Amino acid sequence: MTKFGNWTLSGLLRGGLSTNPSDIDHHWRSRVYEEDFRTIPFISLGAKAGYQITERASLFLAGNFDENFRAKGDMTVYDIPTGARSSTTFKDGAGMDFYAFTMSAGFKLTF
Repeated sequence: MTKFGNWTLSGLLRGGLSTNPSDIDHHWRSRVYEEDFRTIPFISLGAKAGYQITERASLFLAGNFDENFRAKGDMTVYDIPTGARSSTTFKDGAGMDFYAFTMSAGFKLTF
């Protein structure tokens, strides 16, 4: 955190690994798809600027970017009515990634 008069600036950098993520999709065609992934790296970046209006009131604006990098995983298919499992597990038959950018702004009052 850094202060410049009434302004306060802060940042965030975070990274890591998601371990053993999985997914279960129920489809209208009477199928269930189970997907298992290996370790997936992620990163998160953020910044926040605040302005102190008075001793007890301040404004802020913040932004974050989060990304889970593209990964492939194995997929198994089940028939919903019978519960029967497909004879094949589709190696690298599933894929996923995710990213999001969020903004927030606010007024903070302490009393």
